[in-house]
Amino acid sequence: MQANNIEYKISSATENQIKVHLLECSENFIPSLDSTVNISEYAQKIFLKAITFEAFFDNVLVGLVAAYFNVEDKNAAFITNVSTIKHFSGMRIASTLMNNVIDYASKIESPKIRLEVNKNNISAKKLYQNFKFVQVFEKEHFLTLELNLQLIKQ
Repeated sequence: MQANNIEYKISSATENQIKVHLLECSENFIPSLDSTVNISEYAQKIFLKAITFEAFFDNVLVGLVAAYFNVEDKNAAFITNVSTIKHFSGMRIASTLMNNVIDYASKIESPKIRLEVNKNNISAKKLYQNFKFVQVFEKEHFLTLELNLQLIKQ
């Protein structure tokens, strides 16, 4: 399988595709996603309220970034999920999807993008640092990171 066989889309995944993907990726999260949320309800919320940036291989959702651009705080978008099926890790899928989110946010003139990450999730923190996200808040086991899009435009 090659990275050029991955098809990137926006908001085309079905609720069930999102659910199946999240179930497949649950153990990649720290702690596991299914220990912190009801995956069926979370998939439905993402399907109904988020803009999804997707990577498909053979019509299977293998990478997903979900972001809310309709949050009460109009000054920032919020990424609620970044996940890639383990078998597809190392193919730069998450990086491509993050670039797609950043491009989208820039086009709609969202000034910032925020997300939360577990302090112990080293690979996720590294991904976000590569995109110049900086820590703006810390609470218990989670860090809030932010990317100021106005700074990267300069």
